[in-house]
Amino acid sequence: MREFNLKEIVEGAYYPGVYTIKLRKKLHNNMAYEEFNEEEWQTFIHEYVHYLQDISTERGYVYFSHKAQLLNMCFYALQNNKDECVPLPIQFEDVKVKNALEKDTQLDFYEGDYALKTIHHIDKMELEKDEVISEIIFEDKKMELDVYNIYYDDKKVPYHFGNICIAESMAYLVEKCLFGATKRERQLPYNACELVCENKYNELLEHPERIVQLCEIALMYEDSAKMFRNLLEICKAKKVAQMDTNDFNKFCVWIMKAQFSFFEKTYNEAKKGIDIVFPSQFSGMAIVNAKLHASIEGGHNYRKVENMFISDAFFSDDPKEYFKGLIWKIEFPMIIDGQGDLYGSDEIQNLLVADAVLDILLRDYKKSGCKLQECCKKCGIKSYDKDICTHKPWEQCNNKEHLCPVATYFIGYGVENKKYRWRE
Repeated sequence: MREFNLKEIVEGAYYPGVYTIKLRKKLHNNMAYEEFNEEEWQTFIHEYVHYLQDISTERGYVYFSHKAQLLNMCFYALQNNKDECVPLPIQFEDVKVKNALEKDTQLDFYEGDYALKTIHHIDKMELEKDEVISEIIFEDKKMELDVYNIYYDDKKVPYHFGNICIAESMAYLVEKCLFGATKRERQLPYNACELVCENKYNELLEHPERIVQLCEIALMYEDSAKMFRNLLEICKAKKVAQMDTNDFNKFCVWIMKAQFSFFEKTYNEAKKGIDIVFPSQFSGMAIVNAKLHASIEGGHNYRKVENMFISDAFFSDDPKEYFKGLIWKIEFPMIIDGQGDLYGSDEIQNLLVADAVLDILLRDYKKSGCKLQECCKKCGIKSYDKDICTHKPWEQCNNKEHLCPVATYFIGYGVENKKYRWRE
């Protein structure tokens, strides 16, 4: 899983599996869309599309389910650790959970590269075998993972075209085509799908809305990048660039519906995952638990009824009003503005806690400590202590009068009485 970090942003950011949007704009206690200027709308819509992707696609559900499995695995490891002083972060090889490392590696592989790269030229695009990752995931099985590599600017290290390229390309095209955002030129990951289309089926570039539709379908698959490439091959064979709009839309809905049985399975797994990641019996987690159930249920139900409901914005008379309608109909994400103020229901800040806990347990944070410190100061968490939260966050379990949200997990899973230390 990608590192969770509420660091400074340029204009906006979305945190996958946390259902949270961060905006540079200061909202001043008022989430009023009519006060957004043109650029602020563009930023908000880009991040809001990511939220819709997260709550209504297989890629989003699989990501969240995996987070639940990781959290379960971590506390299982702590509960069964017999060391006098438990070393953190937890290492996968020390966890006796079958396929824990393999699944984490596989999902990271599917996500691909996400670093921002502005490139001058494409050298080639190659479908290659990744023998190293394949060996980690499949061990002695005769199976290999394909990776679609974009070689650029005469560099030896390529850019891995993965799920993040699909999600970012889709959000960018919505932002640009429907809300007039500045055109990006050869920027990865934002132009990745256009560059792949240029290489594999150039005629489709005349129809950016169709690229968005293919992205939306591709995100209904765990390996979205592979599905996007497959869809391009089908589109090229069927010459869909020459199809009229109605025929192409029917074609997309047909493919979308073909995935619904798998979609239901991952949806049900994500629902179970919510009860693991945010147990309603933990202090302060009942509201968050209910909110997340409402979020993915809303995304799931809207997907089943409206099918291509994100890309359908291209066919509305007023895209801004179309998205405002979605905001009213589907549970809204949490918003963090440029002042660090949080917007959402009561105890909404607890949406961030599970990822902060996971990072403490799985990443080397002996210097920076818990990533929620600024948020806790902003929310007036009485137990906040810079020294403890930076160097020994588990010691917050000792403050029973003002329980820290992170300590809630250690206590809830019954591991608060163990001693911990950072690995050397």
